[in-house]
Formats: sequence, C-alpha cells, structure tokens
Amino acid sequence: MTLRSLLRWPVAIGCVALGIWLLWEVADSASFRDCIHTRKDYQTYHSLYDASRLIVAVVTARLKLHMACGFVSAGENEGAITALSGMAVAVFTFTLWRATHRLWHSSENQLTEFRRSLEQSERIAEEEFVATHAPNIRVKHVWLAGTVWDGEQIVIRIVVVNVGKTLAQVTGGQLVTLVRETDHELPIWPEMPPALSFHTDPSPHVLDSGISLEFPPLSTGMTLARDENVALWEGKKRLYCIGHIDYTDRHGRLRKTAYCRVLAKPRTPKSHLDPGRFIVHPDPDYEYED
Repeated sequence: MTLRSLLRWPVAIGCVALGIWLLWEVADSASFRDCIHTRKDYQTYHSLYDASRLIVAVVTARLKLHMACGFVSAGENEGAITALSGMAVAVFTFTLWRATHRLWHSSENQLTEFRRSLEQSERIAEEEFVATHAPNIRVKHVWLAGTVWDGEQIVIRIVVVNVGKTLAQVTGGQLVTLVRETDHELPIWPEMPPALSFHTDPSPHVLDSGISLEFPPLSTGMTLARDENVALWEGKKRLYCIGHIDYTDRHGRLRKTAYCRVLAKPRTPKSHLDPGRFIVHPDPDYEYED
C-alpha cells in the first residue's frame, strides 16, 4: 500500500469532520440560539407554523429559520469561519497538489515507457538490417614474402577486404602451411600440422564496406628441404596455405572466412628465384565463407 492510498481516507475523513465541527460551532454559538428564540416570537413565524400542520410546511419553516439564524451567526463569528475556510483551502490545495503530482508521475512513466519502446524498436530494426546486410570478409591476396629455394623460412602475407554492406571487426585468424603430393587430397583438419594463430592486437580492426586490411608478415617457422624444392619445381608436390579469418559484426556475432590457397608456378617468372603466387584451391572443406 502506497503513501497516497494511506493519506486518501484520513484526508476525506478530516474534511467531513471539519464541516461537522463548523456546523456544530455555528449551531452551538450564543448568537445562533438567541436568534432562534427571538425569531420564534415573530408573528410571521407563528402564523406560518399555525397555518398548517403538514410535515412539509413545518420542516420548511424550520429550515428557513435555521438558515436565517445560521447566516446571522456566521456574520458574528467571521474570524473563526475565516480560519476554518483557510484550513479548507489548505486541504483543497493539498488534494489538488496530490492529484497534479500523480498526473505528472503518470506522464513521466508513460514517457519512459515510450522511450524504452522506441529504443527497443530501433535496436530490433538495426539487428534486422545487419542480419540482411551482413559484413563479409574475403581473402583478397595471399603471397610469399621472399623466396623458398634457399632454405629461407616461409613468410606469408595476407590481405583481406570487406565486401559486405556493414562494418566488420577483424580480430585475427589461423594459418597452416603444408607440402602435399600433387595426386593426394588434403587431409582432414585434425590431421593438419599445428596452426599458427595471429591477432590484430591491441584491438580489432574495423573495416567499412570496401576497405582492405593487410596483416603483418606471418612467419610460419617452416623451411623447405632441397628435395621438396625440387619436387615443387617439377610439379610433383604442392605448397598449400590454409586457414581462416575471424571477425564480428557490429552486434558482436562471430563470423569466419576460411581460405585454401596453393602455390602456382609463374608462367613468365621474373627470375629463377620467382616462387610464383598462391591461387584459390577449390576445396569446400577449407575454402568457404561463413
């Protein structure tokens, strides 16, 4: 039970009690009693009272007498009535303030609910827009930073681009380099060598639509033996670069773009040390966008 409900009945009872007390004070005053006795002696009152014994006429006469004497007594007790009137005005003012405060509080609650509903509608609309216009990170380029023929460590450079319609926050990814016979299929992921994880420290890179990001050179720690170099040059083996890029949309939903690239010999090498470039290897288990 609130404070307003607790105050409601005491205020109403107080108003009724004040009115009864006011009537009692007027009726109990000396001026009122003198007026009643004096006016009862008037010939006009006796003639009206004796003219008919009907209850309605008697009650009407008594009411007129009491009303007239009440006005006389009220005039003689003006100070007390003024004080009581001030109290009545104060009670009325308090009641009016309470009703106004309640109306104001109700308006504030309605405004708060409206703002909350509006924010929820905006959030739902934005989520629907992102769901239908999701970001999309595509691996644009993968190439070797250096050569692989002289026992150098394999270093990979990766460039990605956001081809979606909304912002993407790129957080990092994984990379695996693998030498495999040309006539052999790629192994399943649990049979892959350990992956190299990389991150966009210290914070994610935010890419708008059409914006690219180049990761720093990724040292794999892998070097090719002489026989592997020969097999690659002769086309008996292939060098694969496999992994995925992790990113989120503006609502924090995790997304992934997996890539699978294979090193292809250049048709017109720049020199005898030109290793070629990585091209897409169409393996649906390792080349896809999620």
